[in-house]
Amino acid sequence: MNDHFDSGDFPGMEKPGVKGIKVLTTLSFIGCAVQFLSVVIAFFGAEKNLEMAKERAEQMEKIGMSDFMRLIAGDPQELVNTAEKAIDNAIPLLILGLVAVSLSFYGVLLMRRMQKQGFTYYIIGQLLPFLTSFLFIGISSMNGFGMIVSVFVAVLFIILYAV
Repeated sequence: MNDHFDSGDFPGMEKPGVKGIKVLTTLSFIGCAVQFLSVVIAFFGAEKNLEMAKERAEQMEKIGMSDFMRLIAGDPQELVNTAEKAIDNAIPLLILGLVAVSLSFYGVLLMRRMQKQGFTYYIIGQLLPFLTSFLFIGISSMNGFGMIVSVFVAVLFIILYAV
């Protein structure tokens, strides 16, 4: 008895998991586009982001914030420091961000073709932005609700591809 699935035995059927991988890779391609836009916008909008961070810090100091709100929104002065470090390291953040997007895209492309080595490229591409932010901006880049969502989505997709 043959233990492998041969789609030739059942016309019109695909190998198990092919539909799932197509859905995941389609979502990942969309994620790569969003990541690309985020990297480019972060680079070209760094000065504006610093101005907004300063305004936000002033407003937050005026109204006073609970510890819970500081956890969600971040410490006002840390937001300004993070924005200043992002400007100071704009070129490396842009280059490494684009490398991360490229690695993720290439990994997804390989996985869509059912090539396992794509998973390695994808993992590196998904984790590189967090490492880059940590190295060039510091631990202050790892707080806030946006970072929590980013980490959750990256880990979720890595787990979904691994299963």
